[in-house]
Amino acid sequence: MRKGKTPEFKSTDPVTLAELRDWHEIRVTCRACGREASLFKSHFAKRGAADMTLREVMTRSRCSSCGAKGEADWAVFRMNRY
Repeated sequence: MRKGKTPEFKSTDPVTLAELRDWHEIRVTCRACGREASLFKSHFAKRGAADMTLREVMTRSRCSSCGAKGEADWAVFRMNRY
């Protein structure tokens, strides 16, 4: 997980995608291979997951690098507005 800012939500928080705003960035790290990615609410909304908690979404997600399923740590950060 990137260092620096303090996350607004962590993987232990029961936050739903509907609670996130457009300025929130979901940072995901695969525990199996260490790949990091930044995702946004719109990525999941297209798949009909708006009412799911992020924990539910991440247990169903698969790493695009190594293929591990449900092996992700995540945190939600507020993006900088320039």
